[in-house]
Order: sequence, then structure tokens, then C-alpha cells
Amino acid sequence: MTSIPPARRPGVLEVQLTRVHIPEDAQDEEYIGWTAQWALRDQSVGIEDSNEDLQQLLDDIVDDARQQWTDRYDLTIEWELSGDAPTGKTVQDMVTEVGVTLPTTVMPG
Repeated sequence: MTSIPPARRPGVLEVQLTRVHIPEDAQDEEYIGWTAQWALRDQSVGIEDSNEDLQQLLDDIVDDARQQWTDRYDLTIEWELSGDAPTGKTVQDMVTEVGVTLPTTVMPG
């Protein structure tokens, strides 16, 4: 007898993505990196990671969410962008300039 897996219910993965820019000074080179915090909506415990490579950070977020939650939830992703951007630009502009697209869903693995 085979068992039917339980139905997955809708869920929202909230991700706070922050661009970090530390200008060059006399001792150090300029630094540009990204940090993220994510959790299911209405959960008090989240996960945090950072990476200079935005695409790698996004892949890590999606992989983590896939492993933790896609057996129970059909996940959509809501992004909150913040952080440092050059004058006249937004953090969304900087994401676009890097050439990545923020995913909107997490597909089961």
C-alpha cells in the first residue's frame, strides 16, 4: 500500500536583502557585498547569510528553503531590499546591474 503525501499549503518566504558598500580607504580596498535574512512569514526564527556574489547568495537561500520547507509549503518569495546604493540609484538598480533576477518561488527539489 502506498501512502499519499500530505498536500502542501501556501507559504511565504520573507527575505530581507541588504547591499553593503564600504568605500576604499588608505588601508583597505572597496568592499561590496550582500547580506540576507530569511524565514517563513510569522516565524520568529530566521536564517542569515552573506556573500560578495549575489547569485550565489540567492542560490543558497533557495536551496535552504527547498530543503527546509517545500515538503510542507508551496513557497512564494517576498523581497525587502535595503542598504547602500550610489547616489541616484536604488538597491534594485544594483541587483539589475549585477545581472541577476530575484526568484519569486521555490520549487520542490
